[in-house]
Amino acid sequence: MDIQERINQYWSMRADEFSDAQLAELKEYKRMNWTEQIKRALPDKKRIRALDLGTGAGFFSIILHDLNCEVVGIDYSQEMINHAIMNSEKLNCNDIWFLRMDAQALEFPDESFDFIFTRNVTWTLPDPEKAYQEMIRVLAPGGRLYFEVGIGQADNVLRIMRTQGFGDIQVVKDHHDIPRVVFGTLCTEL
Repeated sequence: MDIQERINQYWSMRADEFSDAQLAELKEYKRMNWTEQIKRALPDKKRIRALDLGTGAGFFSIILHDLNCEVVGIDYSQEMINHAIMNSEKLNCNDIWFLRMDAQALEFPDESFDFIFTRNVTWTLPDPEKAYQEMIRVLAPGGRLYFEVGIGQADNVLRIMRTQGFGDIQVVKDHHDIPRVVFGTLCTEL
């Protein structure tokens, strides 16, 4: 079994407990905190096409929906996608599209999204660089890319964003003073 299938198997086996935890968090203060943080990172436009890359059980897709985005949530695990659909239906967020897809080979046309959100995904991928390139490919000029990164990944993400023409790059540190969030805007001109 290759690494991608082992990762898929791991998350598929954890889908029930992960979904329960995310549903509980949607009823807690974490929903409000994340909503405020994401709202500050969204591009300033009326219609925002958003991709939740590594949606898991749909937590961030639901928040993006609450912020009036047109949302597509993707995950490699079909079990996670099934839970995301169930959770969005429970919360009357029925117009979110959930698709099983590999983050390293996105099946969208170039420049499909205005905002891409990803949290705790790239450290699980066999080839994160490929996923970064795919995200940049499907992000429209002027679109915003929002990464919550694993410990030690911020410098790599910053390097990629700088070399790929991102501006207005911001780094947010956690309460231990460790860079954990990187977001920026894809410039229309390099």
